[in-house]
Amino acid sequence: MDINNINKKYWSNVAPEKIMAGASYPGKEILDRLKPRSRVLDVGCGPGLVSEYLNRNSLVVTGIDINRKAIEEDQNRKDGISYLMADVTEKLPFPDGHFDGVVVPYVFVSIIDNKQQNNAAQEITRVLRGGGYLWICEATESADYEERYKVGKEKTGEENIALSFDDIGEVKRVIRHYTEAELDGLFSSLIKVESSHIVIKSPNSSMNVESLRIVYQKI
Repeated sequence: MDINNINKKYWSNVAPEKIMAGASYPGKEILDRLKPRSRVLDVGCGPGLVSEYLNRNSLVVTGIDINRKAIEEDQNRKDGISYLMADVTEKLPFPDGHFDGVVVPYVFVSIIDNKQQNNAAQEITRVLRGGGYLWICEATESADYEERYKVGKEKTGEENIALSFDDIGEVKRVIRHYTEAELDGLFSSLIKVESSHIVIKSPNSSMNVESLRIVYQKI
């Protein structure tokens, strides 16, 4: 089972409204740290819900996603936001230090491979300017997923992995939940300035998803 390509195939082709882009919105913990007209990158923008929210908060927003249909629909709205196809696990089409802020809502949950995780973290850090802020929201170990973790470990040998199956029992998506220490490790070159814990309802099921919201600063 090629768990890395399974996720890329799923998120590249899924209907835009199924993308988890609006599951959690950045709050005062990041907005109060950004000046009006700050340049912000929305990673995994999907249907553009978070990008539009940031735009309404007087920020200059660029949204990226690997889902072509979502990006095309976003571009057709002509709402003053820049949208483009890009994969955060590969080289991003922006110069070093281009953004004052980067927001990453539920993206690493679908990045299973350690090398790809590190690539994504390095690219996010590279395009963030010195003094800029990263806001990340990711799922952490959740009681509602206990049985799914057991199946995930049987199939992959790893902890805190859950699998999603299609109607014929084939794995369609792989889900990874992170500890705060794991996220801190990925962004070890940044300074953590704030963290909090929230619980959301999965948009794809009735399960509670415990999540971490962390703000880091690049010094």
